[in-house]
Amino acid sequence: MLTHLTSVSMILGNGVPDVPAPPPPRALALDLRPVLDPRDFQNKWSQLALSFSQECSLTPQGAASLMNHQSLIRHMQNNYIQCVASGGQPPNHKFFFYGQKAGAAAFYSLRSELLVTKMDVSTTKIHLDTFISRTSNSERREYLVECIVNPASSKAQLKIKADDGATAEAFSTLFQSVLSEFGLS
Repeated sequence: MLTHLTSVSMILGNGVPDVPAPPPPRALALDLRPVLDPRDFQNKWSQLALSFSQECSLTPQGAASLMNHQSLIRHMQNNYIQCVASGGQPPNHKFFFYGQKAGAAAFYSLRSELLVTKMDVSTTKIHLDTFISRTSNSERREYLVECIVNPASSKAQLKIKADDGATAEAFSTLFQSVLSEFGLS
């Protein structure tokens, strides 16, 4: 439906007003349900080299929103980036986030044991134990982030580590985009 001003604009030859373009598709798709154990996060963090380090500015609204840590954590989770730990003392709040590249799901192995007890001709009991455990997958790509936020100075420091250097920059861009939606400029 055209508004009165749009109709006048078209009659005068100015054409249809510009419509904002939809945001470009994200260059990197993240796993919808990333899983990373806190111990595995810590081990990977100590092993991986730093991919990106940057300081960002907070908008006043973003700084005010950080009075409740859960608001940032929920925002990141809604964008498929999980928080493995958070805390700190004012003025600094520290968050450890991670994401996993989509299509690189975890694989599980199945191990069964067949145990025969009481080998008696009249009675034989068979006990079957089944274990399902997560196995390492060299195709899984994980991105780890340390985010230190100082609401008083309206600054956030980001350190990003990735086990896939080819997509580390794309993840950094995606992470900063998600943060900018929360209130980082």
